[in-house]
Amino acid sequence: MFIIDVPEGSEVVIKEIIGGKGFISKILSLGIRSGDKVKVIQNRKGPIIIVKDSIKIALGHGTGKKIIVEECNKSGED
Repeated sequence: MFIIDVPEGSEVVIKEIIGGKGFISKILSLGIRSGDKVKVIQNRKGPIIIVKDSIKIALGHGTGKKIIVEECNKSGED
């Protein structure tokens, strides 16, 4: 699933970032990498807001359609 499809309050693991070198470089510069665990705190109108390591990051909906995620295990393990 894509991060744009994740309900607010859910924790997910980034599995893959889809895009060209420039896009991937931009995402990496925000501190988002495959394998990272993030929490979606806003996913309505406006930007998608995620939290990673206590840092809030705003993503546009177009960007959200290029980040593939997987739900975290309920046991808290990745």
